[in-house]
Amino acid sequence: MKILIQAAALLLAIAVLTTGCSSFEREWRNPSAESTGIAGRWQGNWKSARSGDSGKLRAIITRQGAAQYRARFHATYHSVLSAVYGVTLNVTQTGRRSDFRGAANLGVWGRYETRGHATRTQFYATYRSKFDYGTFEMQRVSE
Repeated sequence: MKILIQAAALLLAIAVLTTGCSSFEREWRNPSAESTGIAGRWQGNWKSARSGDSGKLRAIITRQGAAQYRARFHATYHSVLSAVYGVTLNVTQTGRRSDFRGAANLGVWGRYETRGHATRTQFYATYRSKFDYGTFEMQRVSE
């Protein structure tokens, strides 16, 4: 019985995280014109420092306020599984560099936290969640 409950919880979590995939894909194919600051489309890779696993990563970042952005990440795992999740980033501008940090509740995966920096063309961040921690490295996608 315990295994059935765990399997059901895992399937539910996967369903919740993957339901945003189609809307992410639509937005990715039809980007907004804004690509100022860290807003815009980004692509690269994520890597787990805990397990060594890695995969492709894309992000759509939109400005929400003067120093706040919403990042939607689409991550793949073993080229088969994917997940979409969002986090609000609070940004501090230092010259041409944007330093940011953010957090979100990812349900069964617990609290997710990220911090990093971006320039006009490069995005680097560390992440930490209940079960994993690692890095994101992405480049801006030309419009």
